[in-house]
Amino acid sequence: MNIQTASETPIPPRFGALLKPLNYNIIPFDEAAPERDEPLVDALAMGFAGESFYGRDDGFNAPYYTRFADAYDTVYIRKGVAMRLLRVNESLAKAGLELYLLDGHRPISVQQNLWDHFTKVANEKMPDASAEEKLEYVSFHVSSPTRFDKNDFTTWPIHSTGGAIDLTLKRKNSNELLPMGGIFDESGPPAKACFYEDIAEGQRTDGDIAALKNRRILYHAMREAGFTNNYNEWWHFDYGTQRWANVKQIETGLPVKALYPTIELK
Repeated sequence: MNIQTASETPIPPRFGALLKPLNYNIIPFDEAAPERDEPLVDALAMGFAGESFYGRDDGFNAPYYTRFADAYDTVYIRKGVAMRLLRVNESLAKAGLELYLLDGHRPISVQQNLWDHFTKVANEKMPDASAEEKLEYVSFHVSSPTRFDKNDFTTWPIHSTGGAIDLTLKRKNSNELLPMGGIFDESGPPAKACFYEDIAEGQRTDGDIAALKNRRILYHAMREAGFTNNYNEWWHFDYGTQRWANVKQIETGLPVKALYPTIELK
């Protein structure tokens, strides 16, 4: 799909309720998959544009405004994921665009930082909600690290596998990030991938239209390379994770196993 066609092709509705972490984390892993043994690679050292968003110490990483103690100084992803992202960049380069990476593999301690942040947001936004409702809200935004056990695949946050990647788009020959109609890791409605698709055509502002087209370009470029998108986060894509397997199962109606187990940086 070329860039013009991608910008004009709507992002299809996703399977919201079926993609909750409380559901997809039961999907087993293919223990014979060769991808299991792929190493983590430094994506920025490979030439990808980007930054370690949680490793910023300049205060410009809203909504956190601080560096997470154990955050990396670069972005690590599985080697196979990196190879697929290279293919995405090849297609985007025809339009003078490229990917801008924000986060990949996470230590469990950083996952806990994020869980604590969104728990605080849930308590502030939903003071009268039940504990179950708050858990559901937090789980929409971040996989739980609270039960993590490296011997129990149902407890592995997907970013701990190296198969999940958070990213956006930039112009190839400048530092200009494309407007996506919302900031990375925001918790409001604009975070949903289809947010601008759901605004009636005659009611979209020029800014809405720009964000709509840019989200479509990112979505279709990533899907063409084999990734799946997180319904609740326009910036989050997966390959080989349990969430990826969940989407593939729903789309094909066939059983699909995850490829990348949890991994520690060596």
